[in-house]
Amino acid sequence: MEVIDAEYERLTFYFIAEKRIDLRELVRELFRLYKTRIWMASLQGAGGYEQ
Repeated sequence: MEVIDAEYERLTFYFIAEKRIDLRELVRELFRLYKTRIWMASLQGAGGYEQ
């Protein structure tokens, strides 16, 4: 996975990945660290970023 960008209002991580990955554990860890809602946004797929 390669993180492309992040925002902090609600902490949003934009990423690209070669295959589908389970992000549940990562989201839990990020919530414990930042104490805010975590959004993971893939830039691939319909209308997204393709490398």
